[in-house]
Amino acid sequence: MQKDVYKKTQGLAKLLFMAQTESEMVGLLHDIFTQAELSKAHERVKIFACLQDGLSQRETQKKSSAAIATVTHGAQFLRDSALVIRNIITQAQEESWWNKLFWRA
Repeated sequence: MQKDVYKKTQGLAKLLFMAQTESEMVGLLHDIFTQAELSKAHERVKIFACLQDGLSQRETQKKSSAAIATVTHGAQFLRDSALVIRNIITQAQEESWWNKLFWRA
């Protein structure tokens, strides 16, 4: 990651960690990102989860309704350097809210 991008990411992470409740976090994300950006982020998590669960790119595309190019990019990202997202998705899949918020939303 480039130094400038890292510093921006670090600053955003520090800001997000300031939210003390789920409600504050939801509000903060809503204030920072557009509805389209939030939808894309949600879609990206679904793509990562499908691919991590062993679905093919075509199956992932159907399940997530994302463009095949987006799925291909997600697959490449997971192959190259996605240890953090892999670990977090694995943990999240064990939570009761996972299916409700990512598969029925």
